[in-house]
Amino acid sequence: MKQRKEYRKTAAVNTRNVLFKYYNINKNYDFAVPAGRCRCGKITDLFCSSCYKYLCENHLFTNNEDYFCENCKTDNSRELNKKEIRKIRQARF
Repeated sequence: MKQRKEYRKTAAVNTRNVLFKYYNINKNYDFAVPAGRCRCGKITDLFCSSCYKYLCENHLFTNNEDYFCENCKTDNSRELNKKEIRKIRQARF
């Protein structure tokens, strides 16, 4: 008998089309956070501090305090560097 492959849970959609992002706390426990879709289609829980659009870590700009989309970014905003992107992907803050 063939064994089923176990997949890592990262995102899910319930019957009401509400998106959630799941973070693994330990082997038996996942933590669900309300989420949305970025313009590239990725499910994410990050959003713009100004217009509240959901954006993934590749489309965010920061000024060391808040996150902004491309339309709302200020003059002193910059793209996230690779270390910040890696920190967000690993969900360690």
